[in-house]
Amino acid sequence: MEFETRKVQKLGYSSLGVSLPKDWAASNGIRPGALLSLAIEDDGSLRVRVGPLEDYPVAAEATIDADEWSGSEALTRMITGNYIVGCNTIRLRSREELSPSQLQEIHEAVRGLTGLTIVNQGPKFVTIENFVEPTRFPIDGLLRRLHYLTSRMEKLALGVISGDAKGNIEEVGRMELEVDRLYWLVVRQLLLAAQNRTISGRIGVTEPRHLLGDRVVTVALENVGDLWEEAAAGVGPFLKPTRRIPRDFAKTVGNLKGKLEEV
Repeated sequence: MEFETRKVQKLGYSSLGVSLPKDWAASNGIRPGALLSLAIEDDGSLRVRVGPLEDYPVAAEATIDADEWSGSEALTRMITGNYIVGCNTIRLRSREELSPSQLQEIHEAVRGLTGLTIVNQGPKFVTIENFVEPTRFPIDGLLRRLHYLTSRMEKLALGVISGDAKGNIEEVGRMELEVDRLYWLVVRQLLLAAQNRTISGRIGVTEPRHLLGDRVVTVALENVGDLWEEAAAGVGPFLKPTRRIPRDFAKTVGNLKGKLEEV
């Protein structure tokens, strides 16, 4: 980052002005009469941008060559990656017909990401659009929802194992899918907030340094959800009518559940 010092000059009766760095102006194509946007930051600094002030950045698009990503879950990773960096249109193309397994993977990836919908599909292509409005999902609300889901997963898993609660432990797995969807949505929101201060303010991130803390909390909650899903999957076979969980083990789990609720 380069810093330069400029002297404030008086222009006319009451206006003040400051000259722009010559190299910066030239590299951005700024000429007399060009339009600049000024934004006052929370710390009192002034941010200068080229062009008119826009509420949101130009919607990004991505094209994925399905022939180059034939590995296991490769298309899922590509779709997810483009989603979280803010792409609103994702196109998948193939020189040959997309295979049934590729189409299934694409559909499952779309179902796992909030706001994505397949809007067009042919033998050799799939077009995905994102219809999520960023400002509809404040970060605090998403984090509270993540916390509620992971807490509910804990109560259901340990409650069923200890015999203190009735329910289907398979519900933990279904809630983990929702945790994953929320996780990717939060990551997308945080990256958009880092790129655009207008979006950042409207989703409740008033301080840039809070982005890092929110990211850490999001990862921690997603990991907690994964752990409870693994625990539920591990004890599932022991909850069948033909098998019983040892009484001492159930008692130990009940004590653990009580300790966690105290925390």
